[in-house]
Amino acid sequence: MNWKSALFWLLLLTERSFAQSGLPVYSWEQAKNYSPDTVYSISFHKMKLEALPEDLAKFTRLKKLDISSNKLKTLPAFLAEFQDLEEIDFSKNKFTDFPEVLFQLQNLRKLSFNRNVIALIPENISALKKLEYIDFWDNPIARFPEAFTELPALKTIHAEGIKYGPKFQQRWITNLPDCNIFFDPPCDCVEE
Repeated sequence: MNWKSALFWLLLLTERSFAQSGLPVYSWEQAKNYSPDTVYSISFHKMKLEALPEDLAKFTRLKKLDISSNKLKTLPAFLAEFQDLEEIDFSKNKFTDFPEVLFQLQNLRKLSFNRNVIALIPENISALKKLEYIDFWDNPIARFPEAFTELPALKTIHAEGIKYGPKFQQRWITNLPDCNIFFDPPCDCVEE
């Protein structure tokens, strides 16, 4: 093996090592220049997207996907193939319904969708057994799904920006004793 080949393999192994540890995060323009098997994190942050590009379907090895601060209303069905995906951030978009495709991502650990207009988290969320963190602050969610009690890894819920009454808050703090739940101060409102 000559020095150029050795350098190529060393750089490839180093790049994979960094990628698997969370580095680097590629922009979409950068990611398109790499082999999909070597890209583990892509950011589409603030790209004014109304739909994700079809070419993203090739990047099934992703562990992190940031699609925050766009104009998205739905997620493509091909995301169901992203079985390595551990984190997705679709905050600050235009979602009115929870994307059902996410229930197929068995390794999802972190889910952020704050500042959308989602009113209901479906009971199917119980399929995400590895989910540790969920952030849905500033969505008009009137009730928590009972399925939250079926998520053994759940450690953090961010529900700020939503007005919940003291009974509602106490009920969920009691139902999820091993989970840190962040609420705004209680009000005389949602008690369901």
